[in-house]
Amino acid sequence: FPYIVTKLLILLLLPLSVFISFILSIIPLIKKRKLQCGDNNRKFWKASVTITLFTAIYLVCHLPMFVITAMSAVRFWFKLDYPDNQFLYWYDYLLGEFFFTAVCSALNPCLYFWRMADFRKWIFGQAKRFELFVMQRQCAQTMVETKV
Repeated sequence: FPYIVTKLLILLLLPLSVFISFILSIIPLIKKRKLQCGDNNRKFWKASVTITLFTAIYLVCHLPMFVITAMSAVRFWFKLDYPDNQFLYWYDYLLGEFFFTAVCSALNPCLYFWRMADFRKWIFGQAKRFELFVMQRQCAQTMVETKV
């Protein structure tokens, strides 16, 4: 297989499987709405919504890469010239392969912080511990300076 065909298979089959799992996970969420009874059901509901959000962010952020790869494959197969659009010529790979992938990676911790209370508590606890550490170091430094 030529490189572009292999890349196209990888970049289209993987997102297609993610998209199918996204659809399969969102259908029960839409049908059942929010479960009322039981703490365990509520936790399952929240986890399902979080996983669905992660999948949606992945699909949206990687969509430009999938489109650019498909366009490259079509140009390769049909021996088409690159469009005269200079923006696409210079930035499609940069935006599709790097920028939106980095945005997806940056949004993951934000989604964790927003959706998971335990993670939020841990982050705030770490921040308080760091603040106390800095204050103790400053106090120790001023004590050393006053003795000298």
